[in-house]
Amino acid sequence: MKSTKILVKGTVQGVGFRPCVYSLARKMDFTGFVKNTPKGVEIHIEGQSDADVFVKRLKEESPPHSRILKLDVQTGEYKGYSDFSILSTSEGDASVFAPPDLFTCRDCLDEMFDPADRRYRYPFINCTNCGPRYTIIQSFPYDRAKTTMNTFQMCKECSEEYSDPTNRRFHAEPVACSQCGPDIFFIENGKKERGGIEKAVKRIKEGKILGLKGLGGFHLLCDAYNRESILKLRQLKARERKPFALMARDLDTLEEIVILNAAERDTLLSPQRPIVLLKKKIEILGISPQIDTYGVMLPYTPLHALILEKLPLLVATSANLSESPIFKDEKEWVADLSDCVLSHNREIAVRCDDSVLKLVDKKKVFLRRARGFVPEPLELHIPCSSKILALGGELKNTISIVHDNNIITSQYLGDMKDLRNRRYLEEVFDHFSRLYSFTPDYISCDLHPQFTTTRIAEKWGKPVLKVQHHVAHIYSVLAENGLSPDEPFLGIAFDGVGYGEDNAIWGGEFFFNDGEKLQRTYHLKYIPQPGGDMAVKEPWRMALSYLLDALGDVPIVGILKEVDEKKITGVTNAIKKNINSPLTSSMGRLFDAISSILGIAPLRIDYEAEAAMRLEAVAPEGISDYYPVEINGQEIDMRKAIKELVNDEAPLPVKSAKFHNSVAKIIEVITQTCKDKHNVKRVILGGGVFLNSYLLNRTLKRLKDMDIEVFIPCKLSFGDEGISAGQAYYSAIHYK
Repeated sequence: MKSTKILVKGTVQGVGFRPCVYSLARKMDFTGFVKNTPKGVEIHIEGQSDADVFVKRLKEESPPHSRILKLDVQTGEYKGYSDFSILSTSEGDASVFAPPDLFTCRDCLDEMFDPADRRYRYPFINCTNCGPRYTIIQSFPYDRAKTTMNTFQMCKECSEEYSDPTNRRFHAEPVACSQCGPDIFFIENGKKERGGIEKAVKRIKEGKILGLKGLGGFHLLCDAYNRESILKLRQLKARERKPFALMARDLDTLEEIVILNAAERDTLLSPQRPIVLLKKKIEILGISPQIDTYGVMLPYTPLHALILEKLPLLVATSANLSESPIFKDEKEWVADLSDCVLSHNREIAVRCDDSVLKLVDKKKVFLRRARGFVPEPLELHIPCSSKILALGGELKNTISIVHDNNIITSQYLGDMKDLRNRRYLEEVFDHFSRLYSFTPDYISCDLHPQFTTTRIAEKWGKPVLKVQHHVAHIYSVLAENGLSPDEPFLGIAFDGVGYGEDNAIWGGEFFFNDGEKLQRTYHLKYIPQPGGDMAVKEPWRMALSYLLDALGDVPIVGILKEVDEKKITGVTNAIKKNINSPLTSSMGRLFDAISSILGIAPLRIDYEAEAAMRLEAVAPEGISDYYPVEINGQEIDMRKAIKELVNDEAPLPVKSAKFHNSVAKIIEVITQTCKDKHNVKRVILGGGVFLNSYLLNRTLKRLKDMDIEVFIPCKLSFGDEGISAGQAYYSAIHYK
């Protein structure tokens, strides 16, 4: 009698993998066992059937949300088992990967709305195929006792389902019902009562703001068509213009307000249920002022589905103070931002916000990677036995760890200047440490000496490797696409700010990699950034700087007409005298300047990239003209383009399109130069400026027409969220 031992690594716990193995083994007449271990799922099979066929079928028939990274198959010791069973879990250091949270499946929703079902209208219904995972797991191996469901003792009926191999809830760790599972409660005016869904719906209809506890934290909900509620919500959150996300009951509701294609529809309906940016069909006042898209999502928990049953469209924004982490407990000021609260007593192990993405050329482009996608691992295509912690940058940060030859990147953590977000970083690192039994051997961080994460790295007491910001952007894309830096490529990194090797502010960078060294070969001409960080908040300052550089004086155009004359004089003098005006090659600041020159940008931004997003929003399709740009040595000189733009009598939207085309043309010309000179066939695009769909679409088309293979991030973000993964990959190569 043959015996085979199999160890499966990957995302194989919390996704119905053991029940799948159990079912397959029984079908093929194998005896033995399957169990969760810290190293993965261990399988022992005995019988006359072909073990190779079993392994092949396991790969083909594994649960849809599982991800097998490695299968170790060995001849096992024959034990003479009489049956096949699921054994209790063994303890130890973890080498498995936590599954992301999943939306509520169709089967569970059907049961929840079936009056004859015992879970009728139960807001925590779930099964092996759906429900909370990452945000309830406290440590591995994945068993109920190691989740925040450990305080809920299963009733007889739930226990029978959990133990029945033919049941959809066979070994579903969060399984529960109204008799034994979590409860909801409604809080208003300091009073707390059980239940309250109907009352919560009524309050929203009355124009109130509801704080709702979900999977990874609280949402603030209000009627999307109630102007007064939206204005009140903006005041409470100190959020003047930043877009609010919308949650719609169904696709029919969404199609009334946005333009949807098939790929976008599929993304909205995907198990991850992200927020998707879609073009507006109608304008709903106060939701996303002066932007041409809405961020929309569909209900992804049973509680959302019950609330949306009678409310077709809601604002569903994260419950947090300005730029701080999403709240996960009632004690975290939720009541201060809402009129009433609908909460529950299932603890959230780690907070995790909604993911935000859009589709460009049918590819996912993340603006925020979090719920539904975190913490999916990124397999390293090089051997690395070192444990590395990469702390990322300063803005829109994440952390990444190199663990068991994979990069695991956290959810979006926010800006590290905020103490609350630094505590969030510590919270997530502690969570990773417990999940993966992780203690770093090495630390990686940004090159900037004043970044909060740099100071944290230096205090850790471990060897530190500092990685230049834009190099990390490029390496992030290399890591995701399994590319080696030993192969030639052109890397393009466009963003707002990154500390350069010459102590200047970089951000409009071209790097050539000859297979041995990554070298900065072209960049935007250095321009003073008057006021330093103040120029990021007040984009008119960059308009003034670019106009002064291009024209020698400052014509009062665009948004400058609204700036006090004394301010203009003061900033002009500061530029000329080099007072608090560091040099920058930032593409993000160039977009700010153009948006301000055209009068599109606000005097002071309410959120990052607002000026650039407004500029993109007005650019029409069908424009192929561009402004001329000069390349002098390594410098990309925008002076001629600025002069023509100022004197151009074309309509404002056309001028926006022509500027975007100019940037795409720069990329085309430099790529062609590198192709002719170095036989470059691959281009890597990174940095937050490429979140601009108008620019990205035109760049991709131009490069593909040149027969260039283009790589972009589709699992990570173009923005600074991807920095930590790039640092991790760079460090993994260094520390192998």
